[in-house]
Amino acid sequence: MNLYVPTIHVLRAIAALLVCLYHFTNSNYDAGTTLPEGDTLREIGKLGADGVYIFFIITGCVIPLSMVNGNYTLKRIHRLVAC
Repeated sequence: MNLYVPTIHVLRAIAALLVCLYHFTNSNYDAGTTLPEGDTLREIGKLGADGVYIFFIITGCVIPLSMVNGNYTLKRIHRLVAC
């Protein structure tokens, strides 16, 4: 059984774009910042830090789904740990 969930790819793309938005709008360099503090776009970009949490949530769903799809049992735990 091959389990494919297209929504997961969409959520991963959204999370990646959010993280990129954060980095583009909130970068600090030796010469200064990309955008000045208090800038509206910079404040919106700060929401992009939530993209990391979205990745963790997706991972928390994908790993058990993969285990179910692969008929994983506790007898095979040594294969999981040995990776």
